[in-house]
Amino acid sequence: MRLIPLSSVPNQSFSIQLEGNRWDFTIKQASASMIVNITLNDEIILMGSRLVAGTPVIPYQFLQGSGNFMLLTEDDELPYWERFGVDQQLIYGTFDELSAIPAQNITWPKIPAYQWRQMAINSLLIVLQ
Repeated sequence: MRLIPLSSVPNQSFSIQLEGNRWDFTIKQASASMIVNITLNDEIILMGSRLVAGTPVIPYQFLQGSGNFMLLTEDDELPYWERFGVDQQLIYGTFDELSAIPAQNITWPKIPAYQWRQMAINSLLIVLQ
Protein backbone atom coordinates (compact mmCIF):
# COMPACT_ATOMS: atom_id res chain seq x y z
CA MET A 1 0.00 0.00 0.00
CA ARG A 2 1.16 3.51 -0.77
CA LEU A 3 0.09 6.84 0.72
CA ILE A 4 -1.00 9.46 -1.85
CA PRO A 5 -0.60 13.02 -0.54
CA LEU A 6 -3.67 15.27 -0.73
CA SER A 7 -3.64 19.04 -0.33
CA SER A 8 -5.97 20.76 2.12
CA VAL A 9 -7.78 22.72 -0.60
CA PRO A 10 -11.42 22.34 -1.73
CA ASN A 11 -10.61 21.72 -5.42
CA GLN A 12 -7.47 20.01 -6.62
CA SER A 13 -6.08 18.12 -9.58
CA PHE A 14 -2.97 16.01 -9.65
CA SER A 15 -1.29 13.21 -11.58
CA ILE A 16 0.63 10.34 -10.10
CA GLN A 17 2.68 7.59 -11.73
CA LEU A 18 2.08 4.15 -10.12
CA GLU A 19 3.40 0.86 -11.53
CA GLY A 20 3.90 2.31 -14.99
CA ASN A 21 0.41 3.86 -15.14
CA ARG A 22 -0.50 7.54 -15.01
CA TRP A 23 -3.48 8.32 -12.81
CA ASP A 24 -5.07 11.78 -13.09
CA PHE A 25 -7.30 12.89 -10.22
CA THR A 26 -9.63 15.83 -9.81
CA ILE A 27 -11.19 16.14 -6.37
CA LYS A 28 -13.81 18.85 -5.79
CA GLN A 29 -16.09 20.01 -3.05
CA ALA A 30 -19.73 19.54 -4.03
CA SER A 31 -22.09 20.91 -1.43
CA ALA A 32 -21.63 18.74 1.68
CA SER A 33 -19.53 16.03 0.01
CA MET A 34 -16.43 15.56 -2.11
CA ILE A 35 -16.51 14.18 -5.67
CA VAL A 36 -13.73 12.63 -7.71
CA ASN A 37 -12.88 12.23 -11.38
CA ILE A 38 -10.22 9.66 -12.27
CA THR A 39 -8.52 8.86 -15.55
CA LEU A 40 -6.03 6.05 -16.08
CA ASN A 41 -3.60 6.56 -18.97
CA ASP A 42 -6.01 9.12 -20.53
CA GLU A 43 -9.04 6.79 -20.25
CA ILE A 44 -11.89 7.98 -18.04
CA ILE A 45 -12.52 5.61 -15.13
CA LEU A 46 -14.83 7.76 -12.95
CA MET A 47 -16.59 11.10 -13.45
CA GLY A 48 -18.39 12.90 -10.65
CA SER A 49 -18.34 9.95 -8.26
CA ARG A 50 -18.94 10.72 -4.61
CA LEU A 51 -15.85 10.17 -2.48
CA VAL A 52 -16.77 7.93 0.47
CA ALA A 53 -14.49 6.78 3.27
CA GLY A 54 -13.58 3.15 3.87
CA THR A 55 -14.69 1.82 0.47
CA PRO A 56 -12.80 1.39 -2.79
CA VAL A 57 -12.74 4.67 -4.72
CA ILE A 58 -13.16 2.73 -7.98
CA PRO A 59 -16.37 0.91 -7.04
CA TYR A 60 -16.25 -1.92 -9.58
CA GLN A 61 -13.87 -4.85 -9.27
CA PHE A 62 -13.39 -5.29 -13.02
CA LEU A 63 -12.07 -1.69 -13.26
CA GLN A 64 -9.36 -2.20 -10.65
CA GLY A 65 -6.99 -4.27 -12.83
CA SER A 66 -4.27 -1.66 -12.30
CA GLY A 67 -4.97 -1.16 -8.58
CA ASN A 68 -7.42 0.87 -6.55
CA PHE A 69 -7.59 3.63 -3.97
CA MET A 70 -9.27 4.09 -0.60
CA LEU A 71 -9.77 7.18 1.50
CA LEU A 72 -9.27 6.52 5.19
CA THR A 73 -10.90 8.85 7.69
CA GLU A 74 -11.24 8.83 11.44
CA ASP A 75 -14.41 6.91 12.42
CA ASP A 76 -15.34 6.61 8.70
CA GLU A 77 -16.41 10.27 8.63
CA LEU A 78 -17.33 11.81 5.31
CA PRO A 79 -14.24 13.08 3.50
CA TYR A 80 -13.71 16.81 3.77
CA TRP A 81 -10.88 18.80 2.22
CA GLU A 82 -9.95 20.61 5.44
CA ARG A 83 -9.01 17.22 6.97
CA PHE A 84 -6.94 15.98 3.98
CA GLY A 85 -3.41 15.24 5.15
CA VAL A 86 -4.45 15.65 8.81
CA ASP A 87 -6.57 12.60 9.66
CA GLN A 88 -7.85 11.74 6.17
CA GLN A 89 -5.47 9.85 3.90
CA LEU A 90 -5.72 8.48 0.36
CA ILE A 91 -4.00 5.13 -0.11
CA TYR A 92 -3.27 3.05 -3.21
CA GLY A 93 -3.20 -0.73 -3.32
CA THR A 94 -1.81 -2.80 -6.19
CA PHE A 95 -3.91 -5.51 -7.81
CA ASP A 96 -1.90 -8.16 -5.90
CA GLU A 97 -2.37 -6.37 -2.56
CA LEU A 98 -6.10 -6.04 -3.17
CA SER A 99 -6.37 -9.68 -4.23
CA ALA A 100 -4.86 -10.72 -0.89
CA ILE A 101 -7.77 -9.11 1.02
CA PRO A 102 -10.36 -11.76 1.94
CA ALA A 103 -13.42 -11.52 -0.32
CA GLN A 104 -15.82 -11.15 2.62
CA ASN A 105 -14.07 -7.90 3.63
CA ILE A 106 -14.92 -6.08 0.37
CA THR A 107 -18.37 -5.91 -1.19
CA TRP A 108 -18.51 -5.05 -4.88
CA PRO A 109 -21.69 -3.93 -6.65
CA LYS A 110 -22.91 -6.23 -9.40
CA ILE A 111 -22.80 -4.72 -12.87
CA PRO A 112 -22.29 -6.47 -16.20
CA ALA A 113 -18.88 -5.74 -17.73
CA TYR A 114 -20.46 -4.54 -20.98
CA GLN A 115 -22.00 -1.58 -19.12
CA TRP A 116 -18.78 -0.24 -17.64
CA ARG A 117 -18.52 2.71 -20.05
CA GLN A 118 -21.89 4.05 -18.93
CA MET A 119 -21.96 6.68 -16.23
CA ALA A 120 -22.08 5.20 -12.74
CA ILE A 121 -22.68 7.36 -9.69
CA ASN A 122 -22.40 5.82 -6.23
CA SER A 123 -23.09 2.32 -7.49
CA LEU A 124 -26.26 3.40 -9.31
CA LEU A 125 -26.22 2.83 -13.03
CA ILE A 126 -27.56 5.68 -15.08
CA VAL A 127 -28.08 4.87 -18.74
CA LEU A 128 -27.73 7.92 -20.96
CA GLN A 129 -29.70 7.73 -24.18
